[in-house]
Amino acid sequence: MSDLCYSENLQDGDVLCWEMIKWAKEQGVRYFNMTGFDIDPKNSRQQGIRRFKSNWGGEFVHYGYYSEVYGLVRDSLVALAKKPMS
Repeated sequence: MSDLCYSENLQDGDVLCWEMIKWAKEQGVRYFNMTGFDIDPKNSRQQGIRRFKSNWGGEFVHYGYYSEVYGLVRDSLVALAKKPMS
């Protein structure tokens, strides 16, 4: 770490993130997405990720997600849906 990082107690990830935010702002970027974190952290690693991202003062936005289901029933329904109608 540089002397400045050491004296200011800045971690390398903090400096990198701050520089990315500054660059994005200079480019006119309105939103900076730090990707997700677990809403209900299950371990100390997930808690650390949430804490790190929360320190930046951003707004939490929840996006829905979906799961794909694979199997014989799904494959049969997809085949039926693709079948030309006469």
